[in-house]
Amino acid sequence: MSLPSLVAVMLTALAVADGQRVLEIGTGSGYHTALLCHRLGAANVVSVDIDPDLTAAAAQRLAALDLHPRIDTGDGAAGVAGAAPFDRIIATGAAARVPAAWIEQLAPAGRIVAPFTFGGALAVLDGDGTGAVTGRLHAEQAWFMPLRAADRALSDDYPTGEDPPTGTTGVGGTDVPAAVPAEPDFRLWLRLHLPPGHLVDVVDDAGNPAGLAIHAGTARATADYTGGRARVVQDDHRLWDAVEVAHAAWLRVGRPDRTRLGITARAGGEQYAWLDDPGTGPRWPLPA
Repeated sequence: MSLPSLVAVMLTALAVADGQRVLEIGTGSGYHTALLCHRLGAANVVSVDIDPDLTAAAAQRLAALDLHPRIDTGDGAAGVAGAAPFDRIIATGAAARVPAAWIEQLAPAGRIVAPFTFGGALAVLDGDGTGAVTGRLHAEQAWFMPLRAADRALSDDYPTGEDPPTGTTGVGGTDVPAAVPAEPDFRLWLRLHLPPGHLVDVVDDAGNPAGLAIHAGTARATADYTGGRARVVQDDHRLWDAVEVAHAAWLRVGRPDRTRLGITARAGGEQYAWLDDPGTGPRWPLPA
């Protein structure tokens, strides 16, 4: 079950009003579902989860409270087309990009609150009436399991092995200070500048974070800050060079926190993250 404090943050961001209909992606234990039913009435709540055991158990728990929302078993990324449109959609599984079905099933002035698989991003996206959604990232970090196996490959902190880089071009230093890779907002910024892959903490003998390993396909780079000096090892792909570039850009724009970032997505069209303004700010495409 999600942390109650994070549930409160997400439900507050959802900003439901009387009479609105909500789609919940990820039924889980049914706790979120019960809260939504209490606020809106069970007739206005639809929930979907890919695990039939979870949906069956949640339905039983809710029925014991005399709550009878619609609970479907299926792929949350597909939504529940037969019950659309929805004024609000809330997800408790992380996606690499906004599923097209969510945008298509959202009412024109609807809202989506959903976590993403990069940097603990939690987005609050509003429909614009033209088949697109846009909005900023919430200040809160939200770490959820990916919706689907395909999204896991695009997410942070799922180690693919800690073998040293092969085809090493050499060992060197870095201009990135030791404290920076551990900053959650920089890691989110970095995720937008790197190819899809993994960011994995390097730990010291006591289990404390001491650096960063980057895995993207067959490319590897590791920065180890133990011993008082930075030591960077990378292969011929030179992934750490991209970290240096991203760090310099981060400094140039004032070390932005995640609330200066946003996401715009169109069903069947482009999806991108942006800084400060979706029309004029720098942008980065979300993984296809």
